[in-house]
Amino acid sequence: MRAAAFLPASHHENRTRRPYPLTLLKVALVLGAGVLLLAESSPADEIELTSGKRYQGRVVERTSTHVTFKIMLRGASAVRKFRTSEVKSLNIDGKVPTFEKPRADDKPKPRPRTKPPTGAEIKARSDAEITALIRQAGQTPPDWWDSVPLEYPDTLDLAGTRKVNGWQPQVKVGAHFYSIISPNKSRWKKGIRLFHHLLTVRRGDPRGLVEAMNLLARSYCGLLRDCPRGAFWWHKVLSTTLRPPVRSVVGLAECYWRLGNKRMAVALLRRYGLDRAGYVQGIKLWAKMGDTRRALQLAGVLARARPGPGYLVAGDVHRSVGDYRKAIAAYERAIQGSDRKANRLRERARAYIETIRVQELLDVSKIPDGAYTGTTASFRGPLTVEVKVKEGKIESVRVTRHRDDLFYTSLTDIPEQIVRKQSIGGVDAVSGATVTSDAIVNAAARALAAAMK
Repeated sequence: MRAAAFLPASHHENRTRRPYPLTLLKVALVLGAGVLLLAESSPADEIELTSGKRYQGRVVERTSTHVTFKIMLRGASAVRKFRTSEVKSLNIDGKVPTFEKPRADDKPKPRPRTKPPTGAEIKARSDAEITALIRQAGQTPPDWWDSVPLEYPDTLDLAGTRKVNGWQPQVKVGAHFYSIISPNKSRWKKGIRLFHHLLTVRRGDPRGLVEAMNLLARSYCGLLRDCPRGAFWWHKVLSTTLRPPVRSVVGLAECYWRLGNKRMAVALLRRYGLDRAGYVQGIKLWAKMGDTRRALQLAGVLARARPGPGYLVAGDVHRSVGDYRKAIAAYERAIQGSDRKANRLRERARAYIETIRVQELLDVSKIPDGAYTGTTASFRGPLTVEVKVKEGKIESVRVTRHRDDLFYTSLTDIPEQIVRKQSIGGVDAVSGATVTSDAIVNAAARALAAAMK
């Protein structure tokens, strides 16, 4: 295959880019410092920790060095042991006992926070190295190219000129990608061959070329994790249109970062105003790259215009760095600020709160062997996960039912992370499929919560 076949017939490299309009002032997100309160109906005892957390339930055992406490949570319970140095106050049947002064070596160790990936583990590359790598990848076919035939339905409208109503995945190329190619791993490479073929079919159609190049970028990066080739085609999109989609800008910036050059990623985001405008995709990338402060500022900008999505993504940012108290406060504000019709957003916020609280109580070693299922709201509807526990460890996590269409590799990546970490905390969402990724974690949390009852 000649290299020329991987390039669109024409593109404009030197057009002036226009930054995205800023209709909102930059504001900082202010979140309350609410106290996490886990309660069951009429529990007798209460424990408050020096961290500010307060639990209700029953004191199981109390010594001069430890308090063993059975925490009640909506019909579920978990037994936790706290050092007396961690306990600020204790109320047993309405009485407040006294504690001996803790020894110096009894001081609680700070709980480590989950840090987002910073790119430090990725080989750092200079601007010139990144540019050369992307150019080389974009001008040569992948090694699997000759073994994959060009196949597509005869009904598919390759030129994109036919007027049809509805979704029509057997006719519309975009719908074909979402409904037929993306959900079926065996079709991923065939889809890429099809989208390369579109470059020839749509040679004289600038808008059609942009769609084909976007599909190539999403397929290479989102499906095959081929960042150099994904970056090549996203760069072509930005070079061809004066106003590229936000997802294309963020996609190219993330490729730069994952290839080892955060400076290029930041420069690109600033060039298109995504260091000032509140777009969910941009906010999440800032958080991934370790700039939590900027991510929260932009979440505040979004919350001024759209409180529900703004506070929801703010909760995601807080959760990504392990600040669960502020994450819960943000999710609660998302629920309060959502439009009455935004039922799915409120469901997601409630699921995130539930996941955090389950994570606080989770002790896999005490869960009986068995298979447990949990269901939660995802992008297109309910998503169900089965979690198998054996000998005090998470043996497997499997998505058994879902309706999502653009999930990339999340259906396998997220379960693998949960099993590897033996936890539902600190799981990195798959780019472009964060809602599905989070839904898998939330459903797994519900399954484990049921196991703890």
